[in-house]
Amino acid sequence: MQRSIESSVSSPSKGEEQGGGGAGKPLNTVVRSTLPLSGIPFASAQHKPDSFGTHPVLRDYQPLWVSLMRLIREFLLIVLVGLGLAGLFRTAAFATYFIPSESMVPTLEVGDRLAVSKFAYGWSKFSLPLANFGFEFNGRILGSLPQRGDVVVFVHPLDGKTMIKRVIGLPGDHVRLQRGRLFINGARLERRLEATYHYREQGSGASVVGVTRYTETLPGGREHTIVQRSDDNAVETMPDYVVPAGKLFMMGDNRDNSADSRLTLMGPVPVENLIGRADTILYSDHTCRPEPGLYCAPRRSLSAID
Repeated sequence: MQRSIESSVSSPSKGEEQGGGGAGKPLNTVVRSTLPLSGIPFASAQHKPDSFGTHPVLRDYQPLWVSLMRLIREFLLIVLVGLGLAGLFRTAAFATYFIPSESMVPTLEVGDRLAVSKFAYGWSKFSLPLANFGFEFNGRILGSLPQRGDVVVFVHPLDGKTMIKRVIGLPGDHVRLQRGRLFINGARLERRLEATYHYREQGSGASVVGVTRYTETLPGGREHTIVQRSDDNAVETMPDYVVPAGKLFMMGDNRDNSADSRLTLMGPVPVENLIGRADTILYSDHTCRPEPGLYCAPRRSLSAID
């Protein structure tokens, strides 16, 4: 391809051509010349004119592996930041726990997976394990007491296991049991009969047990469901007990199948040992084989815990 370039030059007058004294006027003549495109400096293969067509712009081409390494590095950075935020969220805000026993039946069944709010009562060394990073503290940060009736996750004061029970007594409360009836601060709690049924306990060789389900009302009007096998079992009678300062009285909803604050195996639980409040059943792996005449608890998901 060739490109036309026009230029103006002065041509000698006729008198000058004949050797005259230059009296003639110069005549502008257009001369057309043709140059190959490759002869134009800014059109070379190594340069490209900028928007003004005057200065060359150099292009910096990187190898493909350099671009790939940059993309991989950015992707790994995003993943690490996401994992860090997820770890912080799980450490300080929420955690999930699996129910392994029947002490909270019928509220919670074996196989339920719970979401626990770790900031509901502030943080302690049990809910915020900073000891793993060389920092340990006593007491609670932004601490507050739970309410009667809250279902809480806590660290067992004697053996260090993670437990779940219902808060029945607050510091200073008087708690007493008389043949299955619960008294708090001298007042007997109302309980409403709901049903009587049989079910098979979980585990190999599990036996069939008969229970009565009640709705129990705590001071202030809060209700929850309990089951009892009998009002005459040894754990269903307890003398008046004053909950010590800084401690909580815990009980399971399965009143005849729960090792809780009624027994010296646990006793009252320090407020500091709280991990959080159980708010929601996320999903359940609870299994129950239907049998004639036996109650089979349904699976639940995304259900609030009363």
